Amino acid sequence: MLNLEKYYHENHWQGMLKIANKYWENTPEQLELLSIITDIEIAKVIWGRLRDNCFNWINKPLADLDYLRPIDCLNNEELKKRLKTVLIRFD
Repeated sequence: MLNLEKYYHENHWQGMLKIANKYWENTPEQLELLSIITDIEIAKVIWGRLRDNCFNWINKPLADLDYLRPIDCLNNEELKKRLKTVLIRFD
């Protein structure tokens, strides 16, 4: 278990969100993502990082999430922090 949530830093997340806000225009695709990922901050950063590939990514088990899917992390605060950390570190 990687426990990436212990590396989560709110100031890094806010920096990512600031960048992601520049790419959020309420397009039909973005609104579709928001209907799936109801946390608007996470939806914006996912879109900012992955664009159209986000729909595949949110349903894919990821090693950095201990093989959980990103969508599986949304109902638990610690797992949300883990997901946010993955998004911050995403290349």
